[in-house]
Amino acid sequence: MKSLSIRLGVILVVIGLVIFTYAVVWAEDWMFYGNTDKYSCFYDVKSISHPSENFVEVSEKEEYTSKEPRPQGGALKS
Repeated sequence: MKSLSIRLGVILVVIGLVIFTYAVVWAEDWMFYGNTDKYSCFYDVKSISHPSENFVEVSEKEEYTSKEPRPQGGALKS
């Protein structure tokens, strides 16, 4: 019974390390670029692409600083 517990413990540790390593590998590099009174804006540096001339694609996220409903538009402050 003791060897079964040890095996289970080792298996759980290995699974945990695999999941943790996978999460670290896929981490984004978010850079701050502006905010309003309700949220801050970030873009992922590694996601920047140029599909054609004069066009840029980038992943973006907003972190809300208030519990109010999501705003519909608005200007960003630097």
